[in-house]
Amino acid sequence: MSHQRRIYCSKSEIDQANKYFLELIKNKPQEIIKIYADSLNKEKEIEKMIEEIISNKITIGKDNFSQISRLFKENFLYCTAIPFYLLSAVNFSLENGGKEEDYAEIIDKFSEFRSKTNNYRFIEAFLPIIMINGQAQNISQDLIPFCTIEEMARFFNNENVDKFSLLNRNTCMVYFEGVEEAKFNFDSEIINKINFANVSDKISNLSGKSGYPGKVIGKAKIVRNSADMQGFEEGNIVITPNANPDIIFVLEKAGAIVSDEGGIMCHAFILAREFKKPCIVGTEIATKIIKDNMLIEVDATNGIVKILEDFI
Repeated sequence: MSHQRRIYCSKSEIDQANKYFLELIKNKPQEIIKIYADSLNKEKEIEKMIEEIISNKITIGKDNFSQISRLFKENFLYCTAIPFYLLSAVNFSLENGGKEEDYAEIIDKFSEFRSKTNNYRFIEAFLPIIMINGQAQNISQDLIPFCTIEEMARFFNNENVDKFSLLNRNTCMVYFEGVEEAKFNFDSEIINKINFANVSDKISNLSGKSGYPGKVIGKAKIVRNSADMQGFEEGNIVITPNANPDIIFVLEKAGAIVSDEGGIMCHAFILAREFKKPCIVGTEIATKIIKDNMLIEVDATNGIVKILEDFI
């Protein structure tokens, strides 16, 4: 089963983060420099650990699991979350009259973290070891990615994990990462709202914001994650929730990129500029309306996607 994993923030969280980071940029630019330096150091630290795991210089086990998982969380904070929130604040300013040249250095430096986030490499190195330990407790390979860090730690202590809960998560869920505990929600109303489940399939035109200009006509290919890259042909138009770096191979060969999510902090916006690919971001529902092999036109200069033929 192919799953779509997306991270959402509440409006109040975004509003607070925008205010905080815009005040830092304006009044304490030295703090931004320090954050950037800290993020670079954290990135180097985890890159070193990834290489040591891959080369078997480090063996993940009961004694060091908490240390390694803590480093992973810190890496996510410094190299993914903080760059996202900082660029979100800049995006808010730009949408309200700010000038891009005033933020050029910040956009350049922190976009780099968003385009090459190493969380995926860490998971690729980390997950096989977790799977071996999980399967020893009769947890199937398909369910292990739905474990929390705390549940994974139980594998090394020979403690049971609730399989029924994992099966529920495997179907569909909303996961809330709290300060003190993680919470799961299986309310279909909430899930349908997040997934735009009631969107009409009669829509033939979509609009969004230009990530990189240009006009392209081609066949659509839905790519939610690396598993969806199979069958991709060079020149296909990638339709994606947010063009995560784990699908970078198809982005380099795409004719154009269209994403549900938007803003200068989204991966599609950043990677489209890097690869100079026509791109439209912030359509919200492209992955719901467009299907594989539909013939579509992407007018990224004006932010318009047109469905020309259902299938070719």
